[in-house]
Amino acid sequence: MIVNLELLLGRKVLDVNGEKAGRVFDVRCEQQGKEAIVREWVLAAGSHRTRSVSDVVQFLLLQLRARTETAKVRVVPWDKLDLRDPRNPRLTCRIDELPAE
Repeated sequence: MIVNLELLLGRKVLDVNGEKAGRVFDVRCEQQGKEAIVREWVLAAGSHRTRSVSDVVQFLLLQLRARTETAKVRVVPWDKLDLRDPRNPRLTCRIDELPAE
């Protein structure tokens, strides 16, 4: 599956029960030839999105906030994030099943 990262960064993620899991904060990839293979997604909890600011600025603010606050950061294995609808990503497990970093 090919998904544009700009569609995911900063997006709100819900878990399998519809609970808030956080927002897509980062992606961890592995280079394989000319391709980058996603290995993990990083979610930052407690962040919010402001609709009046551009998406790029929103993402930069999200990164800054997650690094400066005591926000929980969760690492999601690549196969635990359902991306069939990239604008509404969902975990395939409960948020409390994922380790906090």
